Amino acid sequence: MKRDLDLIREIVLFAETECDGINIPLVNSSKFQNPKYHSVTWAILREHIELAEEHGLLQTSHHSGGSHIHRLTWAGHDFLINARASTVWEAAKKVAGHLTFDVFLTALTRFGTETGLALLKSQFPELFNGS
Repeated sequence: MKRDLDLIREIVLFAETECDGINIPLVNSSKFQNPKYHSVTWAILREHIELAEEHGLLQTSHHSGGSHIHRLTWAGHDFLINARASTVWEAAKKVAGHLTFDVFLTALTRFGTETGLALLKSQFPELFNGS
């Protein structure tokens, strides 16, 4: 199986909107409805949930009946701060998408920080006089 960063992003975005303190049975559930991933097998989906958990983005459990996402972790929320914006996401993929996930996260964070600073400068130029 090849790791799909876009699928991991979709799973974490799903977890943010669907997990409000209850277990969400993502595998064997109809709640994950992204049409882009209708052809993805449950085995691949489960593997990507496990990858997101291994990297500390989600807290999950797995059993024969499926996978349950319990909640996003602190790192998962931080990941989404930058991953939510498609321009930041695509820029990070272009720069580091083919490298390790840690390098990708570093690029994602950098682009997110640069985007946020540019927004702050445009909204509050008086705070950035001389910078």
